[in-house]
Amino acid sequence: MFRSIAALIIVLLCGAPAAAQTPPDDRAALLTKTWTCRTDAGSIVRDTGVAGATRLTVSHAVTPRTGDPYTLTDTYEWDSAHGLWRVVLGGGSPLEFVADAPPWTGSTWQFDGRSGPGLATRVRIELVADGNLRRTFLKQMPDGAYMGVSSSLCAPGDSPPPAA
Repeated sequence: MFRSIAALIIVLLCGAPAAAQTPPDDRAALLTKTWTCRTDAGSIVRDTGVAGATRLTVSHAVTPRTGDPYTLTDTYEWDSAHGLWRVVLGGGSPLEFVADAPPWTGSTWQFDGRSGPGLATRVRIELVADGNLRRTFLKQMPDGAYMGVSSSLCAPGDSPPPAA
């Protein structure tokens, strides 16, 4: 009995462990807003998301210029022990990309990982003019340089940005 009371007093005095939270200046939750994107291939993508304390889930409803519509889902899980995001883009699809990402604190968020059959890939997300967002995927070439393979420009809300 005495030990139970002592343990309770210690918990009350020390407090419960704080819930893991993202850094206050992290911008990753911006991805959970409603965005409508136009890809460089002419597809229209509608992004919607849900933000939790340490997990973001973003759904991309893709309407290609040709072919059937499909949906991809991204997850961002905050790892407070390591101070980074555990990122899975297009989870479960042939396009799946896995990476660890630092907090997004500037106008550009860039992180490297692996996609598809283990290809070194870089993702760059940028805040650009008019409150828009640009997402670029780059693959690593044999010489170590990165080459852009796809990008999209996203506008907040239900209308895509104008075609270039």
